[in-house]
Amino acid sequence: MQTASALWTTLLANSHHFEFKATINGVDYGHDKIVSYEIKRSAFDKLGIGNAVASTLEMSFFPSGTIPTMAQINCYIRAKTAYDTELVTDEYGTPIMTDDGYYLASKIAQVSEWLPFGTYWIDTRETDKASGLMTITAYDAMLKAEQDYTDNTGTYPMAMSSAVAYICTQLGLTQDSRNSVAGYTIDSPTGIYTMREVLQYIAAASGGNWIITESGNLRLVKLASPTASTSVGCGSCDVLGSAVTISRVTLYPDGNTQYTAGNDTGYALSADCPYATQAMVNALLTALAGVTYLPVKASDAIINPALEIGDPVNLYGNQTVMASVTYHGGPALIADVESPIEEEVNHEYPAKTTSKAERKLASAYSQIKKTTDQISLEVAGKTDTDDVNSLIDVSLNGITLSYTGTTNGASLSLTKSGVNISGAFKVGSIDANEIAVYNLNASNITTGYISADKISGGSIDASSISVNNLNASNITTGELDASKITLGYDNTGFLYASGDDGTSTTYGSKMYAGTNAIFVSNGGVKLYGGQWMYFSGSKIVTSMAITQGSDRDIKKNIEYLNDKRFDHLFNNLKAATYEMRSAPGPRHVGMIAQDVEKAMMDAGITEKEFAGLLKTSHRPENDQDKKEWDYYLGYDEFIPMLIDQVQRLKKRLDELEKGMMS
Repeated sequence: MQTASALWTTLLANSHHFEFKATINGVDYGHDKIVSYEIKRSAFDKLGIGNAVASTLEMSFFPSGTIPTMAQINCYIRAKTAYDTELVTDEYGTPIMTDDGYYLASKIAQVSEWLPFGTYWIDTRETDKASGLMTITAYDAMLKAEQDYTDNTGTYPMAMSSAVAYICTQLGLTQDSRNSVAGYTIDSPTGIYTMREVLQYIAAASGGNWIITESGNLRLVKLASPTASTSVGCGSCDVLGSAVTISRVTLYPDGNTQYTAGNDTGYALSADCPYATQAMVNALLTALAGVTYLPVKASDAIINPALEIGDPVNLYGNQTVMASVTYHGGPALIADVESPIEEEVNHEYPAKTTSKAERKLASAYSQIKKTTDQISLEVAGKTDTDDVNSLIDVSLNGITLSYTGTTNGASLSLTKSGVNISGAFKVGSIDANEIAVYNLNASNITTGYISADKISGGSIDASSISVNNLNASNITTGELDASKITLGYDNTGFLYASGDDGTSTTYGSKMYAGTNAIFVSNGGVKLYGGQWMYFSGSKIVTSMAITQGSDRDIKKNIEYLNDKRFDHLFNNLKAATYEMRSAPGPRHVGMIAQDVEKAMMDAGITEKEFAGLLKTSHRPENDQDKKEWDYYLGYDEFIPMLIDQVQRLKKRLDELEKGMMS
């Protein structure tokens, strides 16, 4: 309850009225200008914790002069006697004055001090052109908390009390001296949550709800059983249900996790809090278990306006806490007092809450590290099945991407020495002037069309290898030893090889090309010089680097990446883990081609504009297979996008560091 004078208390004990005034742009508006007003204050719509609720003012009045946009309104209220001062008059009605200059009075009205009754900012307004009557809707300072949390200077993890102090500084508020914030820490919410959401999560961890007091202070009202209460007379009072006792507390850090403590013998509280832990929930249960609450709704109550949200009240013998109150302006100041429990109220200014999907994303812990020669971005969080740790490491010598989980992992590194990949690697289309393969081991090779100026392998030593067109469902070779190899396929779909002597073969277990150049057997392919290549399950394993032709002279229509559509595409790429139907083995990490196709469509990028997606006519394995397309991804096409994103990230970091040092 607000502190009021003894005169205030005396006037309320006797017949009294209330006077209300609103100060706007330096002008006081009283009952002579204000036609009506209504003030709504509440801690929650439903019994709970983790709320940050705005108070509203609706007022109709005749303005004096210009009312600025988003004008501040300071409201006040005072008590006075039910009568006005009555002067003694003579027979002609003229007030009688004493010799020392004072008027005689038969009754002298008394008025109390002005108590603060809320500070608001105009949000919407309507003006009646005929009468000039203006009707406004305004909100208190909680409205300003609907801004992104933008602390770029704080040290994290940060104490919750320090985060509240920072938010107060940003909003120009003072903390209420009664606040008792939980002693936990938060990770940086910068760019993830609004200041209001951060307040909500801190309120949940502290077992209460945030409001703005009539004096304009930020106050944390904790749930507690009513104690000594103030009696409030009312026209009607309805008990909305039986009194409840809190017996369970549950917090949700994301969409797939919950921490809970207690039992189901009483009322269960639940709230969102990305900083939740089991220890936090256990402490909340210790503080809140046994708290009783009676849901009540009273209409036309004659209330002391010095009462505050969270104060215990007695409504016709029903002892509860005042969780919601609506004041209807007038001399008697009639109010509707409520302690809601389940009913959802449709406020004109609803709380903006984060979806569970967003909370799941935000639950990951991100950290960017920068040294003079390296930038690292680490992301740690939870998926539906396991803990995930990802790393993007950019150094002067290359780029490394890695993903590790409890059951699978993959990495990709680009260095001056080449490209190294662990995990699955699938390419839909390769178009290059030169392909160098050190080891190829496969039981079956199926290709569409190979077009290359040169194909070389570490152990291939031949005077000429000519491939005009290779398109076969099965490649089976006999034995061939020749310095020149010409490949084709016969009308049965099998590969044949012709040497200089005109001999050819289609079946067998060996094929030789030149002297010690290439040896093909059931064990795979061994290349000259000790290099090797083979298939293992769904993987191609090679001891050589894969190099792709990238000479400027072989390219045309070069445009450096500056297309916002590719930002949209990159932001919507989704990494996945999966198993191959055709080959048992460890899980792979990659992307789903159909997901990439949808992301391209959403970004407005066609298949002709981005070669990372390849669709070919489906080759059915049986007559019932009606699939239209086979999908492939060119992972090498995604690497330049990643480089572009990391370069922009590095540039932004450099700018931020320069700004912090200046």
